Amino acid sequence: MSESRPADAPPPRVEVRLPGGCTTPGRLLAWRQGPDGAWWAQAVIQVPAAAIAQVAGEDYTAVPREPAVRAPAAGGYVLAADTRPGQPRAAVLHAADCWTLGKLARWTMITPVDDPDQARALLLIDDTTACDACQPAP
Repeated sequence: MSESRPADAPPPRVEVRLPGGCTTPGRLLAWRQGPDGAWWAQAVIQVPAAAIAQVAGEDYTAVPREPAVRAPAAGGYVLAADTRPGQPRAAVLHAADCWTLGKLARWTMITPVDDPDQARALLLIDDTTACDACQPAP
């Protein structure tokens, strides 16, 4: 007899074989049996955002975003980019400790930038500006 998992425990880990033979880690949510008797696994996998194509007419604004786990280096910078589909590209460079970062919209993607040379180069891109509040000066 198997022991049941606590309700707050994450689903068990699995390896998902993708077309072409590659595998990626995932979490097994459920087993479902189809009308033909074949079993199917309902699983969740994580893939790079570049592997996802959004479908026209779907609303993605309520999809939760989790900020990066890795904190930028002390004295570092972060780039806050607007990721809403159909919006003009726009990014703002902030000092890593900028107080406005806690007030960003859920569709904002934060990318740590630890190298001051890279931060300076980002400010040369037309759609990137420096934060008015923290005024980063890499």
